[in-house]
Amino acid sequence: MLLGDLLQRLDDTAVVGTTLDALDDPELVKRVTEAAATAGVDIGEFVSAAARRYLNQAPAEEWTTVMGAMGRADDPGSIIVKRSLTFLLAGGS
Repeated sequence: MLLGDLLQRLDDTAVVGTTLDALDDPELVKRVTEAAATAGVDIGEFVSAAARRYLNQAPAEEWTTVMGAMGRADDPGSIIVKRSLTFLLAGGS
């Protein structure tokens, strides 16, 4: 699934669940769930906002890293979602 398509479908709980399951990182999912609750938004909104922030604000060296990882991945969408969530939770801006 293309990232743009994914972002548009994050209001669907099943899509969010599938996307987070594909990350294969229970600790990250737990942190995302807690952060979404703290922010007072649902998980889909949180994931979407994280991806958009990452797309708009990640530094060039981060893009170099993520593009390389996406090029080697079977599921590049999961790579960018995971990187964007990690970036946001680490205080990336």
